[in-house]
Parts: sequence; structure tokens; C-alpha cells
Amino acid sequence: MRLRRLLGSLLLSLLAICTTVVLCEVVARVWDGAPLLALRLPPRVIGPVPPPKHLNPAVGGGELPPDVDPEWLEVSPPPLARGKVDPVLLRRISAAGGDIAPFELFRIWNRRLVEALACQPGSRFQKMPQPLRVFDPPEPSPEPPFRYPPSQTLPGGLVTNRFGWRGPDLPIDKPSRTIRLAFVGASTTVGLYQLPFSYPEYVVHWLNLWAQRAHLDVHFDGINAGREGIGSHAIAAVIRQELLPAEPDLVIYYEGANQSLCVQRAIGAPPRPEPSGAPAVIDRIAGATRAYSQIARRLEGLAQRLRAHGGYEPPKPALDLDWWPSGIDEAHPDIRRNDLPRPEAQILRDLESARTSLEAEGAELALSSFIWLVFEGLRLDPVRDVVIYNHLNGGCWPYRYADLRRAVDLHNHILEQYAAAHRLPFIDAAAAFPPDPELFYDAVHLNTDGTRLQAWIVFRALVPIVRSHLESGVWPRPDRVPQTEHPVIGPGQPFTVSCPRPAGSTSRPPAG
Repeated sequence: MRLRRLLGSLLLSLLAICTTVVLCEVVARVWDGAPLLALRLPPRVIGPVPPPKHLNPAVGGGELPPDVDPEWLEVSPPPLARGKVDPVLLRRISAAGGDIAPFELFRIWNRRLVEALACQPGSRFQKMPQPLRVFDPPEPSPEPPFRYPPSQTLPGGLVTNRFGWRGPDLPIDKPSRTIRLAFVGASTTVGLYQLPFSYPEYVVHWLNLWAQRAHLDVHFDGINAGREGIGSHAIAAVIRQELLPAEPDLVIYYEGANQSLCVQRAIGAPPRPEPSGAPAVIDRIAGATRAYSQIARRLEGLAQRLRAHGGYEPPKPALDLDWWPSGIDEAHPDIRRNDLPRPEAQILRDLESARTSLEAEGAELALSSFIWLVFEGLRLDPVRDVVIYNHLNGGCWPYRYADLRRAVDLHNHILEQYAAAHRLPFIDAAAAFPPDPELFYDAVHLNTDGTRLQAWIVFRALVPIVRSHLESGVWPRPDRVPQTEHPVIGPGQPFTVSCPRPAGSTSRPPAG
């Protein structure tokens, strides 16, 4: 009898615990807007999605000219037609089995890059479903490393035109009375795939609204030739190989992440401490159950708060930035110095290549300072801003916020000095952009509101430049070389990686 009573008590206790957990799960799902009856929850969105902000059209400095309507800041371009993703691309992602990031699987790769790296140990090209698609670069170089496939809706939402550039279609020949703008950079130029528009698309749309209101007999079109992960050397190659045949009038350079201090390895720095104690235990529990439980996802938020030091920067080792030039005027750096940090020296060489190649064709280069959300004393919300926090304190470990800010400012001042030395337009987007975490996805990528605001700053800066060029008769420039197709951009050719393989190894199957 005693054993039966004990077992009964245990069963009642277990039933009570299970009932309490189920009720708590129901409350958590209702409170967070999660599906009430779903066994498996939808993929978790990292950090709450902030509501649309009321953006200030005064951002960008100075009084708006009378022919610029502040209401345009809330006006979006016509939406692009987003079709179905090519089934071949979906099969490639499925065949890769998670070994390769999906966004790498639909690229058209530079043949020289693939041939140089494919047979090296650990090469990702060996792990990809075969055949790859490649292009033959017009220069003997592995840059740029890839292009996007033309006329596709890609997984994630990015839409490409006939040349594989993000955005609406346009002819290779510039139409009469058209001012053609091109935008170059990396992921912060092409924009996050899931955003409805990249910043260049807003800029070009607002310039056309301005031209109509100001009764200007011109039209603007735009090229977004950005692509993720590239640096200045690849950007210069994009300008020479892809943009010059399209005869742009102005090319806007915006990049400052992929050669930044954040990606430089700190010699002798200790590794980032692994989470321990309560956050580590919660992580293990939540990791096993987050797909099925909203409570687990709330526990993850608790772990984030415990790890995030109240949103303040965690303790980091003091580093001697020995690559920093001694005696440099950081606000007005001498760009002729031989001891500039290696990335900045490379950027200057690539800017020179881009500038001279554009000027030889009658086009112009413009530079924009680069936007980073980082400064000493920055405090972030541990849950809402978790992606930004992890970027700065994980991806950029062990550099302190002050170190990162110092390096960002030097980069932007070097761009400014280069622009001044060659009388190029300089758009100080970083100085005008508000340091509001609700405008960012991580420390450098902007969300929808942030992208719109960056575009507004660039648009405001371009209006007086365009006005001056129109008044002087420099623009519009007629198209000089008639063409029907781009001379170097195409759909690519199949390429199968073939390397000597150890006995017993297997290759990736073709993806169809």
C-alpha cells in the first residue's frame, strides 16, 4: 500500500509538472504570437523585428532645396517581379546537405579562382555539387571571385537583372538623355537579400522624382554591382570588367568592412572565453528544444542577457595595435605615407586603378564614408540587439569598441583625403547617419529603415552634384559605343572539379 501511495504521489506530481509546463508553453506561444497547435515552431527570428520608424528627412544636413519633397523619404520604388526560384538552384542546395552556405551554391565563379583553389586541401569547391558554373574573366585575375546568375530570383529574395546585378533591368546601351549611376561595394551595397530594396534602388528612384519635379529633361538609371564578401581589389575589377562597357557617368564606392580591423588577426591575443555557468547550461537545454518550445526560446533570451553584460562591452585584453603608423594625423592622414596599414594601402591602390580607368572613359568616381555602429561606451539591448552585440564581441574579438572606432575613422578619413586630392565627390554618410541600433541588422548591415535612411543621405548629397553637372553641360553624356550584349557578362559555362582523391573518398554528386 505504501509503495502504491508513493507511486501515485509521483504520478500526480509528474502530471502536475507536465500540466504546468504545457500551460506555460501555451501562455508563451500566445504572448509571443507563435502558432498555438504547431508541434514544430517556425524558424526563430533573431531579435525582435522593430516596428517601422518615422525617419527624419532632415538627416543629411542643411535645408532641403525647394525642389526636393521630404515626403519622398517614405516613397518606395516600384516593386520588382519576384518569380519562383529555379528548381536547379534548389536541387543544388539540397545536394550540398548543409556542408556549404546556400548563397555560395548559386554563384557563377571566376574560372581562374576555381582552378587555383579547387584542389587545395579543404577546398569548398570540392564539396559543392558538380558541375559548377564559371566565367572566364577578361583579365588574368581571380577577381572578381563570382557573379550572380542573370535574370533570377535567388533563394533569400534577391532579384537579378539580365547582367546578374541586383535591381531592375536596363539596356547595355545608355538611352538618350540618361544619367547612369553605378554603385559598387560588398554586401552592404548589394543589401541583405530579404530587404525589398537596396539603397541604390531608392537613390535612383528619388533622383527621377526630383528630375520630374524640377522639370529636368533627363532620366536616371542605376546599376548595383555589389556582391557580398569582396574587398577593394575585387571592386576595382568589377569596375574595369563589368561597368566600363555599360558607360556609367558616376560610380559610387561604398565599402569598409571586409578589409577592416575586425577581420585582421590580433597576434598573441587570447581566445574569446567560452560561455560558462548558467548561460552554458541554458544554451544546452534550449538548443535541444528550441524547435518545439517557445519557453526554450525565452530561455535563450535569458541566456543572452546573462552573457551580454547588461548590453555593455565585455572585458577585453588591451592590445598594442602595432600596425598603426606612428605620428599619423588620424583626422587628416597623409595618404602618401609608405607606412599606412596594409589594408588601407591596398584600398588606395585599388581606388587609383578604379579612378584612372573611369576617367579614361569620361566617367567619374565618388566615395562614401562607411557606416559602423561602434563607439566607446556603446550599450546594446541584450535581446533586441543580439546580432549586433555578437558581431562586435564575437566576430570582432578581441578588439575593443574604441579600437574599432579608431580604425573606422582612419579608413573614412583616408577616403576623404583621397577624394580631396583628386577632386572627387565625397559623401560623408557615416557622419550623417544616426547611431541608432534599431536601424541596423548587425554592426555594418542596415535593416529596411536603415537602408532607406542611408539612401536618403546619398540622394541629398547627389542632388547638388547632379545639378552642377547639368548646368555645366557635362551631363547627360550620350552613349558612345553601340552594343546589344554585354561583352563579358553571360550565363557562364559548366565546370567539373577534378582532383586526385585519396582511396575510399567520394565526390559530390551532380545536382542536375
